[in-house]
Amino acid sequence: MAVAAYTYDKLPLAEQQALPNEGHIVAALEWAEPDANVEAEAGKG
Repeated sequence: MAVAAYTYDKLPLAEQQALPNEGHIVAALEWAEPDANVEAEAGKG
């Protein structure tokens, strides 16, 4: 990820299809740190 300004929608279609979609990434992050969302919600008050 050397080029941070290069957005997903600018990738060639084959590259887009090779990457996981947003939902898969979010699910993986939530699985890896299941308490992170609870802590973030607690900090809003």
